[in-house]
Amino acid sequence: MVRTNLCSMEENEFKAFLQDESFINYCLENKKEDVAKWNRYLHTHPEHSLPVEELKQVVISMAYHAANSEVDQSYLQLKNRIEFNQEPSKPVFKLGWLKYAAAVLIVLGVAIFWVQSSSSDRQQLLSSSSPTVVPGGHKAILTLSNGTKISLTDAAKGLLKNEDEISITKSADGEVVYAAAVSGNSSNRVIQHTIETPSGGEYEITLPDGSKAWLNAESSLKYPVSFSGKERRVEMTGEVYFEIAKNRNMPFRVRSPNQEIEVLGTHFNVNAYADEAAVRTTLLEGSVRVQMLPSSPAIVKILKPGEQSVLTANGIEVKRVDTEETMAWRNGDFIFERESLPSILRKVSRWYDVEVIYKIDADAIKFDGMVSRKRNIAAVLNMIESTGNVHFKLEGRRLIVMK
Repeated sequence: MVRTNLCSMEENEFKAFLQDESFINYCLENKKEDVAKWNRYLHTHPEHSLPVEELKQVVISMAYHAANSEVDQSYLQLKNRIEFNQEPSKPVFKLGWLKYAAAVLIVLGVAIFWVQSSSSDRQQLLSSSSPTVVPGGHKAILTLSNGTKISLTDAAKGLLKNEDEISITKSADGEVVYAAAVSGNSSNRVIQHTIETPSGGEYEITLPDGSKAWLNAESSLKYPVSFSGKERRVEMTGEVYFEIAKNRNMPFRVRSPNQEIEVLGTHFNVNAYADEAAVRTTLLEGSVRVQMLPSSPAIVKILKPGEQSVLTANGIEVKRVDTEETMAWRNGDFIFERESLPSILRKVSRWYDVEVIYKIDADAIKFDGMVSRKRNIAAVLNMIESTGNVHFKLEGRRLIVMK
């Protein structure tokens, strides 16, 4: 209805309508994730934006004249321009008017973010003739207490298993859900299951207490099929985002390499890959207690929302962080803020299931950027290549890094 009303307006009416706060608020509310994405991108890459006055005039002109039939296609083009990190012809921008321009653009889908390459003869090693490496997807293996393995990628939706009064189902959207009988576990034995994601996989699970866990690529979560006693305890590797159901009488504990986290009910992300230099726990909501293992005397830190603990052999450091960067993987994106190339390519390797081979010393090379994890690997690598600091060659699933 908004589109129809706008397209039927006279141009002077349309210009006045753009200044209406209620319309801007509507835009921001209904497309706030895309607006936030564009804001973050332009904040780190102001050189990739149009001058504000020119942008403002283009918004007014092109948005008014846009036909309904062009809206969806233009909207996709706009998002693609943002994600591919391409450069406009005039690298000047002030962010003051951005929320208004972004809101109008996102809602109307007007593709004004056009591009002229700063170097028309720039060559990309990852051309259309290069092998296609597609992004990861919904993939995991569920291992039962008796060692039976179930491929959740291939399993049909519906009931997977009944075990000791616990039903395990695969929901319509592919999530694994545990549901316990009212009486709980019928025996005193502890039945453990493990869910594992391969390279290029991610998965979501609802535990018997209603807590949710999302596993990134190359991750695992071991848990009982029924929580009983004085605590709820799980073990993990890799990267997992948790939303823990509140139960003050039964604390939830997460064991990862060299640390244990205790929570009562909260949202947090744990990055504990073996090939990373530190274990990072980032709190989004509530409160968590992080303890280093082993340590004597005990080394313990309490996190507040927006804080991250960084655990190394030297102890635990707590700092404020951008949680959007930490949670980018859950939102379907890569976000890099002054991140080293090896760190970036470890993420790329896990998600696209490729082996990275270095022909250069890349430790000192850092990048800012943002791109969707739904893109083929070329979108990520071309973005990095566009800086001119590094080049790539893709041979099957071997990614060669060179100058």
